[in-house]
Amino acid sequence: MTNLLRYFNNFMNKKRSTARPVTSTSEPQNVETTVREYKTRAWQSPLRSSRYNELTKTAPSIFQIIRQDIYIDQVLRFARSGARILDLGCGSGLISIALSDLGFDVVSCDASRAMLDFLEREKGDRPIETRCGDAYAIPAADGEFDMVISRMFIQHFVDWPKILAEKARVTKLDGYVMFDFGNLEHLQASGLSTSNECGFPYGNNPKDPSSFYAVASEEEMRSVARDVGLSVEEISPSGLLLTNGFLWKSIGAEGVGEFNRKVDELLVRDGAREMLGLIESVVLPLLPKTTTYGNFMVLKK
Repeated sequence: MTNLLRYFNNFMNKKRSTARPVTSTSEPQNVETTVREYKTRAWQSPLRSSRYNELTKTAPSIFQIIRQDIYIDQVLRFARSGARILDLGCGSGLISIALSDLGFDVVSCDASRAMLDFLEREKGDRPIETRCGDAYAIPAADGEFDMVISRMFIQHFVDWPKILAEKARVTKLDGYVMFDFGNLEHLQASGLSTSNECGFPYGNNPKDPSSFYAVASEEEMRSVARDVGLSVEEISPSGLLLTNGFLWKSIGAEGVGEFNRKVDELLVRDGAREMLGLIESVVLPLLPKTTTYGNFMVLKK
């Protein structure tokens, strides 16, 4: 997992020489636009899209279980049979393909034509519709979908509430909006909100678009959801062993790398994946909300 994050950060850093200088946070609109353009442009290259697709498909077991298997389990808790689902910021379509195989009517949308080209090749004869478009103006009708999902996407943007408003627009009444998001309370409790000497791969400073990941408190998420016509059904902690700030602060990047290798070795044993799933689904909801960096959001229209 550490290698995967390091690759993403490395190739994003190489883009700094071509990105527009980031302005002060006293000019929020300029900062929002700069981060948005920077993040969007990074995935347009067919070479980078190919590398992303390869790394995601061959990612360590801990990543695949939490970011794919458990993510899909969360979707299944709320999606009705045959639901029409929009996978926004779908990338090369791993989640889209999995949901299509489960019988859902899937529309996959991404701003990167290169990403969608991978999906078009890999989906085979699956009835997945692809749309190339901007999350700030989703190419979809009002109330078109029973559910709108995104994975590792909306938190890339400073002005994420605008994207959430668009998600709400294209969701049917009584439909669901689901996504993962960074947990501000975790950064504060772990001390990462004030210092990051340990090399934690994500930050929430828009002056550094290469590592920017938005975070929110539960109070802020509920307020933003209410403003765009959604209600919070559930905020679930996610990824106890995945990019955990307490672990990074304690043992540093090298220690986390070694820890992840040991975890990956253990996860090939019989029952290990099931045990991790039980921890995530049964134990984590009982722990303080500061426990994990990641939260899984379930909002209803």
